[in-house]
Amino acid sequence: MIEVLREIEKKTGEKISLTIKPTKRIQQDFRNGKLTGYFPALTESVPEKSLKSPPIISKYVLVFSREKVINRPDQLEGKRVGIVAGYSYGLNLTSNKKIEFVRVNTEEQGVKMLVNGRIYALLGDVASTYSEIKKQGQEKNLKYDLKDHINVLDAHIVFQGTKEGKYWHRKISEALLLMKKEGVLQKIYQTGSP
Repeated sequence: MIEVLREIEKKTGEKISLTIKPTKRIQQDFRNGKLTGYFPALTESVPEKSLKSPPIISKYVLVFSREKVINRPDQLEGKRVGIVAGYSYGLNLTSNKKIEFVRVNTEEQGVKMLVNGRIYALLGDVASTYSEIKKQGQEKNLKYDLKDHINVLDAHIVFQGTKEGKYWHRKISEALLLMKKEGVLQKIYQTGSP
């Protein structure tokens, strides 16, 4: 994400001040008007009356199971499904009362619970969950489709609806659209740098 910010600085010719804090504190500071903007903010958590940039990244939520490839929420109803505490999977999934979510502390713990049959499925992504599955040597023992996701979460940069917020929203949104058109965002996320 820092690489995205630095590339935005190049495109806009502006220096952007970055403060790193826990997510909840950043969101609270934003709501209290102490920050002009913050990122990443998932579409579903963008505060009312704020402005959001085009997506800076999309998170693809996958399902890993021992029995079959799963790509619809109704296939998880009535089942115990692992999720890592602190990660986002989408309210349309996590608010489904017919799914019993089991919070785990780490990807490692979630994969072990899945392999041992303590949960029916595990929600995750390629970067962290699939990497842990490979680390544990379980890729052949589990069912999944890395190209078929159960949910997509877009992340944005959000801004206050103030004069300053509108200025930054316009400048940064234009830069992001240009970066997307030029393939810079894709290159950053594939290699870790532009």
